[in-house]
Amino acid sequence: KAGEVFFPGGELDLTDKLTAGKHEIAVFMSAKLPEKLVAVFDAPDQARTVTKKAINNRGINGDVYIAAEPTDLKIDDVQVRSFVADGKIDFSLGFAGKGTVSATAVADVYDGAKKVKSFKSGAFTAKAGERFVFGGAWTDAKVWDLDRPQDVYTVKVRLEKDGKAIDELYAEEFGFREITLKGRDILLNGSP
Repeated sequence: KAGEVFFPGGELDLTDKLTAGKHEIAVFMSAKLPEKLVAVFDAPDQARTVTKKAINNRGINGDVYIAAEPTDLKIDDVQVRSFVADGKIDFSLGFAGKGTVSATAVADVYDGAKKVKSFKSGAFTAKAGERFVFGGAWTDAKVWDLDRPQDVYTVKVRLEKDGKAIDELYAEEFGFREITLKGRDILLNGSP
């Protein structure tokens, strides 16, 4: 037994349990019927208890991925921050793993399959638990709005050292938009 992952999902590190070409991964699913199930949301600050008589969903509900990831420092997440009024965009990277690494960060932005913009940071030292922010001007981006939900981009962020990629994060979809407050009004891209 290598570990457990409970509903609704999570990660399990198998690094110390596997040797390439010598192991097979088997998954045991267990669906236990609880005596009572607490529904967490009826309305704000209200929960109710419901007695369950059956389990409607069995097995794996969703996707399961097996990923080979570096054990050293890696990109853990990216937050895309767009500023419509200023015509700029920032990428805030979080890091996990062991040690530090000196690198540059690159964010390639795609509209469908076409690369439309690329941002590159200067050299920096990344450390687990810290964040690094880079970006630049982008004045001609198509702006996401409630009337234009299809106007989204995809960003692929990677770390480079000596011109070679040392880590790359999964592609993230985002809309170039800005939500601000002005008095009592909530503005989306400058409009109430």
